[in-house]
Amino acid sequence: MDQQLFKAKTTVSASATTTSGSTAVALPTAGINISCLNQGSVVAYFKFGTSTVTAATTDTPLDIGVSRGFTRKTTDTHVAVITASGTATVTFTSGVGV
Repeated sequence: MDQQLFKAKTTVSASATTTSGSTAVALPTAGINISCLNQGSVVAYFKFGTSTVTAATTDTPLDIGVSRGFTRKTTDTHVAVITASGTATVTFTSGVGV
């Protein structure tokens, strides 16, 4: 089985703070694969879901400067992000491929 390299389509940013976990950001609609990049100086935690999703520091961690790929469910239309301390900007890029 051939795997296609990741081709980015659209990017959105989320500003993560210690209180931002209840703020859901709409994910791009193009592609089910999401590349997540923590551009902050602290660990960010995120969770995919619907428009009512909330994030907690027990959700998926994204280390400082790290980019990770995920495949979202088709029902995941939003993402919420939070930090345990400080602030971080996290980008979510949708696309196709791996």
